[in-house]
Amino acid sequence: MIQNKLNVAKSKLKLHQERGANSSLSIFEVAQLMDFIRTYENYTENNKHTIFFSFSNN
Repeated sequence: MIQNKLNVAKSKLKLHQERGANSSLSIFEVAQLMDFIRTYENYTENNKHTIFFSFSNN
């Protein structure tokens, strides 16, 4: 479900980039989409490291 939201957010940003000034998204909507994507990517990156660190402590 989160992966689907991530794909939708990425496609909206790509469409916004292609349309440029003709895009229907506001700056705030773009920022919100970018925050969602970065938060998800940081979350998955941190979880990868956490798994390995917890494994090495055992």
